[in-house]
Amino acid sequence: MKKAGLIILLLSILLNDNAQEFNDTVRVVINLKQVDSSGLKITVYPPSDLSGNVLYQFPKSIPGIYEYLNSPQSWIKVMQNGSEIFCNDNSFQINSRPGNPALICRTRSTVNKFQGISALDTYFVKDSVYILNWHYLLGFFQNETDRPYRLEVIRNAEFFGAGTLFKTIKNDSTDVYIAGNYKELIHHPIMYSVPDTTSFEIGETHFTISCAGNDSLFNSEKIRNLIFNPLNEIYGQSVFKQNQYTFLYYSEYSLSPPYLTGLEHPNSTLICYHSALLDNKILISSSIHEYIHALFAPLRIRSEVIDSFNFTTPHCDEFLWFYEGVTEYLAIKTMVNSGYFTTQDFFNELNESYEFYKNINLSKISFNIYGKKEQDLFDNFYTKGSLFAMQLDVEIIRRSNGKTDLSAVMNKLQNQYNPEIPFDSKTFFTDFSKTAGVNIERYLIENTRKKKKVNFPEIAEQTGYTKEYNDTLIWSFKTRKQYLVINQKNDRLEIVLFGSTINKTCNSRKVTIYEINGKPVNWYNYDSLLMPEDGQELSLKAISKDEIIEVKAIPEQILKEKKHLNWSKNSNIESAMANYYWNK
Repeated sequence: MKKAGLIILLLSILLNDNAQEFNDTVRVVINLKQVDSSGLKITVYPPSDLSGNVLYQFPKSIPGIYEYLNSPQSWIKVMQNGSEIFCNDNSFQINSRPGNPALICRTRSTVNKFQGISALDTYFVKDSVYILNWHYLLGFFQNETDRPYRLEVIRNAEFFGAGTLFKTIKNDSTDVYIAGNYKELIHHPIMYSVPDTTSFEIGETHFTISCAGNDSLFNSEKIRNLIFNPLNEIYGQSVFKQNQYTFLYYSEYSLSPPYLTGLEHPNSTLICYHSALLDNKILISSSIHEYIHALFAPLRIRSEVIDSFNFTTPHCDEFLWFYEGVTEYLAIKTMVNSGYFTTQDFFNELNESYEFYKNINLSKISFNIYGKKEQDLFDNFYTKGSLFAMQLDVEIIRRSNGKTDLSAVMNKLQNQYNPEIPFDSKTFFTDFSKTAGVNIERYLIENTRKKKKVNFPEIAEQTGYTKEYNDTLIWSFKTRKQYLVINQKNDRLEIVLFGSTINKTCNSRKVTIYEINGKPVNWYNYDSLLMPEDGQELSLKAISKDEIIEVKAIPEQILKEKKHLNWSKNSNIESAMANYYWNK
């Protein structure tokens, strides 16, 4: 009955263009055709049950990012009665008396031009692409985030709005969306563009991949082929299944270093990346990471602190290691279980975290993550957090004598908790221990509330693999110095070499290379000059002594001492622990 009532209510709101009949509804009109130097035009009609001077507020943070958003005053202009309303502490004081006109907002893109677009940004290029992240586009009134929203989006007829927010098509250029409250709204980003979309089914879930941007190397069909096996692997591991899930990808050409961000939502993920990011493994593993958030934590399994998230005074609990670290570990394990990662990839990925993590008190930093000092340590929830998750996985297997593992415990937690039933942060360690069926409460407390190092090589040993560095023969151009340069004038990357065999061939102290085997230098092919994989000849275009030259270069073979990292099987590979870890 509750579901039917909700559907009837949503349909009633959709079919009624008069917002006054729904006193508590925030009605919004967004005209994607009206974008100019002042931004995108958004008209907001305050709920008619508000009167007098009220606050129109924007969130200081949103669930899932654990940092402060940019202040609205840097990207939005709010007008009422022809006068600008100035921002004070993320809020605009407006007049909501009957008969007063709507708010006219002009919103600019929030992209940092030095860093590039992130999955947090709202971004639009007229008649090209519109990424609508609602936390930067719309606010809420009087700290009341439970009000429903009705959004009318006017678009070009050929554009399609990719996303999972409840939608009806009013006519060939207008879409109408309904969100039950502000939290639901911000968890449904929408990307408008001329569609490049691929849909497919896994089990009972309908998946959609939608791509926009100027990356010619990836399209929705290629991403579907790349992601299918890892997605199918983690889908099969999860008890919970969505009816639908959408991956939104936006790529942007850039000479800046590779950069990718993703933001998870219950039924969708938005991933934005520089088109210089050509590594399939990074793109797919990041996508799986975000999807696991939707299956497990924190979108389904979370504490009462995260569940009752406060948009104006955000706080966090002590479990970021659980939300991000366990998720990252499960993503890496999914990649190897599905065959996308080799065992070497799996251990190298975790070893990189081992080499760069700082030994922090996970609980303490998590509690205070909105502080400036703690923000600088946030990446440790991915690095140390994922290492601790593997350590926890191995410990659960050991204590249960191979009867269960971390993945199985996560599935049991999935049955116990959901967005309507958060866990109690005060008793979570006890509850986790009971769910695991092993006495692991003290272990969790000792390893998260104290500074305890993670001995990753020792954990790897228990799973049957030993870390070792070997002497190896490698190919080299014997470069003494090399620099990677962004040439803004020619819009390209260049590699400047000194003291290499290529310099000798060109009889030049300095050689600037901008093309390798017919392709422009990029962030993923330039290492073929630094560490060639074999003795194959390279065709290069370069500048030497102010002249453009073409040169053929063949690397030489040299002995590189103790530099090749390898993970080799040890005697533990036949143990019950290793067998359960790799074969369950």
